[in-house]
Amino acid sequence: EKINECLKDNAMYYAYMFESDDTRDLTVETETFVTYMDEETLSVAINEFYYWDEEIYYNLYCMNFDLTTGTLLYNTDIIEVSDELVNAFIEQSIYQNGYTYSVSDYSEEEIADFMRDEKSLILFYTPVGLEIGYNHPDGWVTATLKEYSQFLKKI
Repeated sequence: EKINECLKDNAMYYAYMFESDDTRDLTVETETFVTYMDEETLSVAINEFYYWDEEIYYNLYCMNFDLTTGTLLYNTDIIEVSDELVNAFIEQSIYQNGYTYSVSDYSEEEIADFMRDEKSLILFYTPVGLEIGYNHPDGWVTATLKEYSQFLKKI
């Protein structure tokens, strides 16, 4: 029930956000994907777009759940952002995505800041590894880290 409530709240986010505003020119599109599920973990990624007047907004939002407790795990509580993580991300992004302004236009410090912010950090599990990245003013970028255990926070 807790998980379904979190997913419902996320699906209704824009309805709540624009509840009192004039929304005649509002278009919202979302795509939700279960990216990973085992006995202990559920990862969901939500690709969000909205268009309102002249404003276009898009990002990738992720929800990770501990299935043993039904608890939503905050992305910033899962990963320890370090210079090593940022460098591993940049290296994998270049390998996986090629040249992208989403990485090359930001300093390592700016990338670390994106990853330390719950609103911009993208983090979800896949069968291949941990997908990590960030939302930035012009979109989002991710890369898959196959070896990621050294970056997880110790609980």
